[in-house]
Amino acid sequence: INRQVNRIARAILDSAVAGPGWVAYLLDHSPEMVIATLAVLKAGKTYLAVHPAMPAPAQLEIMRDVAPQLVLTNANFESHALVLADGSCPVLKLDDISERWSDQNLSAVTKPDDASTIFYTSGTTGQPKGVMKSHRAVLHRVWLSAQHDQITHVDRQSLLTHCSFSASESDIFGALLQGARLCV
Repeated sequence: INRQVNRIARAILDSAVAGPGWVAYLLDHSPEMVIATLAVLKAGKTYLAVHPAMPAPAQLEIMRDVAPQLVLTNANFESHALVLADGSCPVLKLDDISERWSDQNLSAVTKPDDASTIFYTSGTTGQPKGVMKSHRAVLHRVWLSAQHDQITHVDRQSLLTHCSFSASESDIFGALLQGARLCV
C-alpha cells in the first residue's frame, strides 16, 4: 500500500500546483478511497472527499467553494469528475497511475496547524458548510480514540463511513497509526 500511495502522491505533485493546496477525490467507499486519502496527505496537500451519492448541486457548490488544484477519481466516476472540475483543474484517474512514478517514500513537510482535511455539512439548513481540520486536531482525535478504545497492532478496525464524514478519520488513522488492520 505504501508503494501505491507514494506513486499516487508523486502523480499528485506532478499534476497540482506546487505548495499547499486542496485535492478533491470522487471515489466510492473502498480501499481506493483510503489510499487516495493517504496519498493526498503524503503529497503535503489537504484532502476533500466528495461522496458520490451526494446530490450533484451540493457537490458542485462544494467544488466551487474549495476550488481544488486537482480531482482524483477512477474510471467509474471519470465523466462525473470532469463535470465537477468544470475545466478549472485537472482530473487524474487512479487507474492511469503507473510505474512511471517512483514508489519511493517522499519527504513532504507539514506542520501541526496545516490543514489536513475539510468536511462539509449536508446542507440541510441551506448551503453546505465547510469545517477545516488541522493535522493537530486530527491526530488529537485519533490519540483520544486510541487511548479510549485501546487499539493495538492485533486489532481490526471497521471503516463504516465514507471519508467525506469526519468519523472516518479516527477509524482510518486510529487503526493505521496503531498498526491495526483497517477493514473497509
